Parts: sequence; structure tokens; C-alpha cells
Amino acid sequence: MSLNVKMFKTPLWCLVAGIGLAAAGCTDEESHSRLDDIPLPCTPEVTSYRLSHVDPSAAQAQSIDLDGDHHGDDGLGHAHDLLTTFVPEFSVSERFDRYLKNNLVWAITTATCGNDIRVSVDTIPDVKPSDYEGPRSAGFVTGGVIDVRDGTGRIPLGSLATATEDSADPGWTVGDALTMRATITGDTIEGVFAMALPNATVRAELAAPIARLLTAQRADNSLRIATDNDHDGTVTAAEVAATTTYQGITSSDITLQVDGQPQTSIAFRFVGKRI
Repeated sequence: MSLNVKMFKTPLWCLVAGIGLAAAGCTDEESHSRLDDIPLPCTPEVTSYRLSHVDPSAAQAQSIDLDGDHHGDDGLGHAHDLLTTFVPEFSVSERFDRYLKNNLVWAITTATCGNDIRVSVDTIPDVKPSDYEGPRSAGFVTGGVIDVRDGTGRIPLGSLATATEDSADPGWTVGDALTMRATITGDTIEGVFAMALPNATVRAELAAPIARLLTAQRADNSLRIATDNDHDGTVTAAEVAATTTYQGITSSDITLQVDGQPQTSIAFRFVGKRI
């Protein structure tokens, strides 16, 4: 499926009339709650889809504008693609799909009321879908096409980063500015979503798994050699974090700040099946 998903973020205080989110014009200051805090006008129909395929590579995910500067954002997707040119084993998609099949429940839950929709990207607690009250993004659905933004979601950052499949802790991380463009066809949902992650969290969480991945490479791997500063044959998280390359690929790439903290963008192409 081909989707045009480069999206321009509407200011949070300017709501879209006609989809149950109408407000009296736009002002220069935020005057109401976030879109995801605005209740639906009726009792919604709730459906959950378990993700079966997730690809964070920039080449597949494309770019979604999270900060309103009219440029697509996917800093970590581009970082992923750069790393895989040096270490092909770092490519996430095939490995992570096995996680999703065997060990990890990551899901999209939709709550619809006419054309209004709220969408969550999260794990699913042990409750009925109708009882789920996780973080969500807000927008509309028309003819099975979903367009939502301005919400929060959760990403299993630890599972995405590790090069092995034995991680006991998925490392759930809250992302903001959740924006999604997707299509529902029968029992399948597919498309692209993006979030902003705290830059400090990204840098802290990714160094160790990248270090383990580099240590496992051949002794003549150029990236391993460049990172192993003391040449002891083991790449440490501290050595990774100290490199200019790591600091560059994990830098804040968007102007959006959450609670005063710089953010880094990530986008995913995904497929989910109705639970």
C-alpha cells in the first residue's frame, strides 16, 4: 500500500470544525485541553488490532511532520538506516516481527463515534477492549481512512533496539505528538504513525544495545573498530555514547518540546490484525 503521509501539524489550539472537535476560531495562545482530552460525543465502538508487522526504517516509514515546520520528521528512522549500512544485523523489521508474533503485544485500539475517532498505540491490558482507557490520538475516519494527531502513545523502545530476542524488558517509553495515517480494510489496519520521544531517554536507552550489537561483530568491522576506544575487544555503552556519530544520530531533530524537554522523532510503517 502506498500512502502519502507527509502531514502538516495544525496548531493544537485550532481544532477542525465538522468532526466533533469544533472550536470558536483560533487564537495566539492555547485556550483548551489537548485534542486527545476532548470526549467523543457518543458511546464509541471500540476495536483493537494487534500489530503483526512494524518497520522503523525511514525508507519504509516515510516522514510525518510532527512540529509544523512543513518538513517530514523521522530522526531515528534515518539513524536506523545509517547503522544498518555498517551493521546489517541491526535491521529491525524481521527480528521485531518475530517479537510481535511470539513475545510482545503491541496494539492499536480505535474508538469511533460517527466520523470522530480516537486511536491508541500501546500494549493491551488484561481487560476487554471496551474498557481500555490508554493514551490516544484524536481525529477523524472517512471511508476506512484514519487521520489522527495530538496524542500520546507507548513504544517498546528496548525491544526495538536490542539485536537479540531475549530481552525480558520491552522498555515501554511514552511518546507524544502521536500522528497516524492509516487504512482499515476488513480485519486489517495498515499505514504509518509517528511520535516524538524524549531525547534524553533515547540517548540513555539506545547506547547499551548498540554496544552489545557492535561487540558481536567481526573484529574487522569498521564501526566496531572506530567505537572501541580502548581496543579491548568489547564496546561499552559509554564508548558508544561518547562518539560523535552516536551523538549525531540521537540528537533532537524537531522543534517540538514536551514539558520543556527536547524531542526526537520516530516513524513506523505497520500492519495490524483485529483481535
